[in-house]
Amino acid sequence: MEYSYVSGVEKNMAIKICQICSVEFTLKHFLKNLILEAGKSGWEVHAISNFDNFVKDNKYNKYYKCIVHDVKFKRNLNFINHIINFFKILKIFKKENFDIIHVHTPLISIIARIAAKLSGCKVIVYTVHGFYFHDQMTVYKQFFHQLIEKFLSLFTDVYFFQSNEDCKNAINLKISNRKNSFWISNGVMSKNFEKRTVFLKNKNRNSMNIRKDTFVVGTISRLVEEKGIKELIFAFEKFQARVPNSLLIIVGERLVSDHNKDINLFLKEKKNSLSHNLLLLGYRSNVSKILSMLDVFCLLSWREGMPRSIIEAMMTGLPLIGTNIRGTRELIQHNKNGFLVPVKDTLKTFECLDYIHKNQNIISLFGNLNAQIARKKHEEKNIVMYQINLLKKILSEKLIIK
Repeated sequence: MEYSYVSGVEKNMAIKICQICSVEFTLKHFLKNLILEAGKSGWEVHAISNFDNFVKDNKYNKYYKCIVHDVKFKRNLNFINHIINFFKILKIFKKENFDIIHVHTPLISIIARIAAKLSGCKVIVYTVHGFYFHDQMTVYKQFFHQLIEKFLSLFTDVYFFQSNEDCKNAINLKISNRKNSFWISNGVMSKNFEKRTVFLKNKNRNSMNIRKDTFVVGTISRLVEEKGIKELIFAFEKFQARVPNSLLIIVGERLVSDHNKDINLFLKEKKNSLSHNLLLLGYRSNVSKILSMLDVFCLLSWREGMPRSIIEAMMTGLPLIGTNIRGTRELIQHNKNGFLVPVKDTLKTFECLDYIHKNQNIISLFGNLNAQIARKKHEEKNIVMYQINLLKKILSEKLIIK
């Protein structure tokens, strides 16, 4: 069976797809497996991002196994930078004549989708990792950002949603429709996360000189205010006053591109006051080892898409405490596999920590359920293949079958 592609790609040539996002952090941690699988499908894959270190521009990159283009995107309202980069990516799009342009991250998706449409690309896909508007915003701000997304729908052929709530809202708000909206969820590779056992917990704690009987709370996130780290520390201070033999572990760093309020000074102050009861580990590649040491995982973000760190904690088999926001409430069923608390509510967070400490049987009860759920619903290789198959189906609708 032969195919002749409507967009002008000649018969028997490889499909060309471009993945574009604002920073390499997204490319490395969220998109790499999708890029690799597209390459295995015989597609010619390109990636456009702001790379942290020097890369040979417009050359094959051995780490990502694709052709990379280094564009210095800014994650702020630097209009001059965005205009310059708009023309840079438009030039790349026109030169490469991509069959699919797959766009990620909110701010860059604005210029990328418009440039993709102007380049003549027939299939423009936007993965919504979390709409910028959310229920913690004022009604006016929500309406403003919804108007922007409605305008951008003119430049978007297909939507992939990590959050089912986002998917339903987009359809209800007429940003997308039922035919071009696909809920893909989010996931991690289960092979990278060994399920927590008492033996594993104690072994890894011993390697960091943490006592076996210490009650350990942890989080993994970027070190910015909207991740709720201040609230977590305030709640933990109250908890630690009641349970002296307790420890809070925070994994993560502030990205150079982050524009949300910096909390590093706050963290230094709290490290001085909490001393050995607070561990600030910075960026770690071995998050599985850190997670296995915990008794409970917390993520108190003000907004999320579909938080990957919670899924990692689920894979490890941990009980959860999270804020009652989009994405997080899709992963946490209150009082079944964890607890939901209102945004910025340190008292409720403290009460949940205290309850888990007093009822430690739920650590294994909730944790076992989470491990089962994560392996059934959030295996990354399945989610990646679902996307590849969707893209193949979408492409087939642009083909003339001879």
